[in-house]
Amino acid sequence: MATSPENMCILCPAPFRQFIEYVVNLKFDEEPNYAKYISLFDGIVGPNPDIRPINTDGAQKVLNSSIFRDYCLKMRAESCC
Repeated sequence: MATSPENMCILCPAPFRQFIEYVVNLKFDEEPNYAKYISLFDGIVGPNPDIRPINTDGAQKVLNSSIFRDYCLKMRAESCC
């Protein structure tokens, strides 16, 4: 990546930079740790999911579904070849 997470997020709160670093360093076949990524922002929006500005429950279900994973693997394979 040409632009480092530090430069990309120079004016952002630390959790944004950490999130970008984690995502950029994910391996192709590595399973993302969504709970960890969400928890990075607890200090900004608070740990109470009832007051989060974005409800992530539905997204978690979709992202953890086998149909979504199969679709992503297919799209990755097609874009690599």
